[in-house]
Amino acid sequence: MSESTCQLKIALDMSFDELMSEKDQRRAVHQIGWCYTANRHAPEPFQFYIVGFNGPTRHIYDNVPHNRNQDIFLKESKLEETFELENIVYLTAESDNVLGTLEDSKVYVIGGLVDHNSQKGLCHKLAVEKGFNHARLPIDEFVNLKTRKVLTINHVFEILVHYNSSGNWEQAFFSVIPQRKGMQKKEETEGSS
Repeated sequence: MSESTCQLKIALDMSFDELMSEKDQRRAVHQIGWCYTANRHAPEPFQFYIVGFNGPTRHIYDNVPHNRNQDIFLKESKLEETFELENIVYLTAESDNVLGTLEDSKVYVIGGLVDHNSQKGLCHKLAVEKGFNHARLPIDEFVNLKTRKVLTINHVFEILVHYNSSGNWEQAFFSVIPQRKGMQKKEETEGSS
């Protein structure tokens, strides 16, 4: 990250341990690994942070030997203790705000929660309560999905990596979102209806 010309900051908010089973905490650690890999392979890696990282998920993460040398800023402090409030943009599917472009001055936050949709709307509620800016990926503007729009931690991260490299949201969605979600280009489905 220190050699990257990219100063964009992406943070995973890992303050949800008490809402996840141990199995889901382990899944979250796997997803962190996939985020790290995506960042390492990016032409210009993001400045990658993990915040609120001090519970059972951190213990699981620390006990994986190959995680010890990962180039990630690991912070026990909460999101609002790590970054200026006005720079935080929490990414949540329920937001009415659409993310258009990425700005160097902002930190884009992905909720580190593996919940199988049992905590629907939680990240949006948290963002509103804490006074964070929030936005959703522009999925509706570019593609139609046959399933819900909630994505895994690593899918959101990888979409941001692809978008940052290409400047093209549609291309980023088609590169990352699994085919099982039944994704189609917006104009294809609108033209046939």
